[in-house]
Amino acid sequence: MMNETKYGKEEFIGALYERYAPEAKAYFEACLHNVMVAEDLTHDLFLRLFNIDILNEATAKGLIYTMAKRMVVDKARQQLHEQSAMRHYHEMNARNASLSDNVVDMLGQYEQGGLQNMTKRRVQIYLMYFREGKTAREISGLLHIEKRTVESHIYMSRQIMQRHLHNVV
Repeated sequence: MMNETKYGKEEFIGALYERYAPEAKAYFEACLHNVMVAEDLTHDLFLRLFNIDILNEATAKGLIYTMAKRMVVDKARQQLHEQSAMRHYHEMNARNASLSDNVVDMLGQYEQGGLQNMTKRRVQIYLMYFREGKTAREISGLLHIEKRTVESHIYMSRQIMQRHLHNVV
C-alpha cells in the first residue's frame, strides 16, 4: 500500500496521477463533453490534492472520485451562471439599443426644428461642419466663400441650435 510518508508528497501524488488520472479524465469527458475542459479539470484535481495534509492510498481513491463529482457540479453551475449572465447581457443590450434608437430619433427631430430657424446657406454649412465633419477651410473652398464667413455661420448656427434646444428642453 502506497503512503505519503514513505514516498514524499510529490512522488505520492505523481503515483496517484498515473493510476487515477485516466479514469478521472474519462469521467470529466463523459459529464462535460469537452476534452480540453476534462484535461484541465483532471490536472486541477490532482493539484488540489497537494493541499490535503493527511493522505494515503486508501482514502485517496474515494477522495479523488468525490472531488471529481463536486468539480463537475461546480463546472455545471458555472456554465449555467455564464449562460444566465449572457442572456441578461443580451436582453439589456437589446433594451439599450432600442432606447438609444429612440433618443437618436428624438434628437434628430429636435435638430430639424432648429434647422428650420436658419437660412439655407447656414443649414448647408451647419450640416457640412457638424454631420460631415468638414473643416471651415474645406467648406470655404467648396462653397467659394471666405473662411471667416464660414466660421461666422458655424458660430451663429450653433447659437441658434442651442437656443432652440434650450427652449425644447
